[in-house]
Amino acid sequence: MPGALQLVFLDLGTPKDDQWNAYDELKLLLTARGVPEASIRYIHEAKNDKQKASIFSAAREGRIAVLMGSTTRMGVGTNVQARAVALHDVDCPWRPADVAQRHGRILRQLNQNSEVEIYQYVVTGTFAAYMWQTIERKARFISQVMRGRLDVREIEDLPSDVLSAAEAKALASGNPLLLERSVALNEVGRLERLERAWHRNQTTVHATAKGLERRIDQLQANISAYQQALARVHDLSGDRFHMTITQRACTTRTAAAASLAQWARNTGIQYARPHEERARGQVGEISGFTVTARTRSVLGNPVVVFQFEGIPETEVRVPTEHVLDGDGVGVIRQIENRLSSLPDRISKAQLELPGASAQPGGRPALPHHPVQAHRAARRGTGSPRRRRRAARHPRGTSRTRPRPSQTRTHRLSRDRPSLARTGRHWPKLEPMTVRRRTYGTDH
Repeated sequence: MPGALQLVFLDLGTPKDDQWNAYDELKLLLTARGVPEASIRYIHEAKNDKQKASIFSAAREGRIAVLMGSTTRMGVGTNVQARAVALHDVDCPWRPADVAQRHGRILRQLNQNSEVEIYQYVVTGTFAAYMWQTIERKARFISQVMRGRLDVREIEDLPSDVLSAAEAKALASGNPLLLERSVALNEVGRLERLERAWHRNQTTVHATAKGLERRIDQLQANISAYQQALARVHDLSGDRFHMTITQRACTTRTAAAASLAQWARNTGIQYARPHEERARGQVGEISGFTVTARTRSVLGNPVVVFQFEGIPETEVRVPTEHVLDGDGVGVIRQIENRLSSLPDRISKAQLELPGASAQPGGRPALPHHPVQAHRAARRGTGSPRRRRRAARHPRGTSRTRPRPSQTRTHRLSRDRPSLARTGRHWPKLEPMTVRRRTYGTDH
């Protein structure tokens, strides 16, 4: 396009009138090939921000054909991409971020060119090989960290900056086969890591499958035990309450709480040590089931665990001070409610076996996750609050207040303050084609 701009980055030296420098040498070579001397500018000519802004304005207006400068002076804050058509890396910086800053001067929005070119120059047998190798090594681990994935420790693909650095390193060393060797070694390392990860995953899958099989057997045994116990449970509501504690019959919950406190003091529950588990023997009977107790520690605090013999997973854990309290009717109600909740326990256990009727022998498919089944069941039945919400907002109707995601506004970035004030919109940009070319010479 008319008035096209080419950017040249050169960190080796600065323009000086009294001695030789790469800037003036490159300018002489360009003028000898027909480039007007007035259209070649140095960023070093700007002594302050006002002069720098004047140079940037001239570059955007097409009055500058070649703009040369260092990464520090012409990196961050250089907005001359409107007519930029090519970028030249004459030398190699020390940091991958410098390479990104250089290329970011041309790979930006509002560039009017649909295709741009990036050139990199190296010399065989010079220090450039080590420079590009350093950039490659740094860019590898930086790109891995910037991915933000903590669950993996491997790089599946290399970013474009790393590949360009590896290519430049191979050309500078005089042996292009180094690039193929580097790519092959990376691929071998990646496949080895994938193999190790596959073996680890297989071990985890087999362990999970065995754990689910044990859980299935346990659930089936629990359902059978719950059903047998449910047939023996008596109605203890109201005045029909009856419980035996240390061979003493109690017909009221208050009397049962007092007898339980007396049993606890006689057993020495008040002297239970933290971080110690100890069986306390038989407490009594309720609804025909024997109740046993033991003391254990939960978060450093001693608790009493009551258990019904023959009924699995029906423990009642109570702090020792609640058991020792003679007015602890709540402890008796917890023990009583644990028996009355057997139908709910049967239902929950059956929900974890949704495929029992679909397969012979009553064994469900292993891929089903019991926790997910329980959550799905809760979503299906719904809590009272969820049911009230569903009644207010039936399916197929919209809420009067939009969701937060529908009303969220996004602030413009720092690069767009003028457009935010004027109310203009960014133009729709077409995809930009980037051509990367690396040139190597023997001298």
